[in-house]
Amino acid sequence: MIKKISNMYNSLSVVSKAALWFTLAVVIQKGINYITIPVFTRIMNQTEYGLYSIYISWFAIFSI
Repeated sequence: MIKKISNMYNSLSVVSKAALWFTLAVVIQKGINYITIPVFTRIMNQTEYGLYSIYISWFAIFSI
């Protein structure tokens, strides 16, 4: 099974490998953000979390 997946991965083009890893990284990043939101809401008060949310929104806009 692992050998079959390894062979399939090795047969992909460089562009396909890059797209695969980019997609995987984005999914992991979104997952980490989804998991940490409850932690932040417990630690921060409403005003601090609002400022944090605004910062993250601006960061997302400028990172594009």
